Amino acid sequence: MKDWNLLCSTIRENNYEGLKNLLWKIACPNIKNERCWTSLHIAALLNRTKCIKILMARGASINAKTIDGKIPGHLAALHGNVESLNLLLENKTDICAADNRGWTMLHKAAYHGHIRCCEILIDHLADPLAKTSSGETPLHLAAREGHIEVVKFLLSLNKNWLTQLGMRTDFGETPKDLAKKFHKSAVVGIIDNLEWGKELEPNTHPSHSPSWERDIDRISEPIRTCVIDMNSKNEKGDVPLHKERIVLLDDQLRLEKAEYFRRGGKEIELIKSGIQPERDHSNLMAEIQYERILREELEIQLNALMKRQSVETKT
Repeated sequence: MKDWNLLCSTIRENNYEGLKNLLWKIACPNIKNERCWTSLHIAALLNRTKCIKILMARGASINAKTIDGKIPGHLAALHGNVESLNLLLENKTDICAADNRGWTMLHKAAYHGHIRCCEILIDHLADPLAKTSSGETPLHLAAREGHIEVVKFLLSLNKNWLTQLGMRTDFGETPKDLAKKFHKSAVVGIIDNLEWGKELEPNTHPSHSPSWERDIDRISEPIRTCVIDMNSKNEKGDVPLHKERIVLLDDQLRLEKAEYFRRGGKEIELIKSGIQPERDHSNLMAEIQYERILREELEIQLNALMKRQSVETKT
C-alpha cells in the first residue's frame, strides 16, 4: 500500500523522473489499493499522458479492472481526457470493456457530454448500440443529460436512426422519454423534428408541405430548430416565402411568447418569495431560457421574411 501511494503521488505531481525511479525500485506497476485501482487508473484519471507511456513501457495492465469494473479507459472517457483516451486506444485497450453496471467507455463519454471522446471511440469501432445492465444505450444517456451535440452525433452514425430512437431501456423508456422526464427540451425538439421528417414523402423539403397546409404544429418545429432554409425549393421550384408562411410564423411567435411568459410567471414569483415550486429551480430556469431563445429565433426569422416579402413586392 505504501508503494501504491508513492506511485500515485509522483503521478499527481507529474514527476516523470520520480516515477521512473520508483518503478525501477518497485519493479511492479500493477500494485493495487483496496479498491483495486492501479497507478495507470490514476494516470488516466488525471490525464498524465507521459506517465501513462512510462507505466505501459514497464508492463502496466491496460485493462486492469477496479472493484467496480472500471478500466483506465473508462476513467479517461468519464473525465473527457482526450489525450489519455486516445493513447490507451492506440495501445489496444478493450473497446468493448464494460464496468459492473454494463457501462462502456462510450456510455461514460456520452453521459458526460464529451463529444470529442465519443468521436474517438467511434473511430476505434465502439458500439453505439451497446446497452448497460439497465438497457440504456449511449443515446439514452446523452438524451437524459441534454447533451445536444452528442445526441446529434450518435444519431448521425446510422442512416436508420429510427432504430436508435426506438430502443427502450429495461424500464420501457426511449431516448425521447428520458429527455422529457428530465426536462431536456432541446433534445426533445431534435427528436421531434426527426420523427416528423420520417412522415414526409421522398424528395420533399420539410418547409413546403406544412406551409400550404397551414399546420402550425408541424411547421413550428423545423422553423424553430433552424432546419428550414428560407430559400429552399421543392421539385417544382417553389420557394416557401409567401404571405401564408409569414402568417404561420407570426402565429407561432405569438404562441412562443405566451409560453415564455407562462413558464416565467407564477413559479418565478414563488421562487422569489422563498417557496420552492414543484419543479426543480434549475430545470425551470433552463426551460424559460429555452423558450426565450426560441422566441428570439422566431423574431429573427419573421423579420427576415418580412424584409424579403417587401423587396419582392417592390420588384
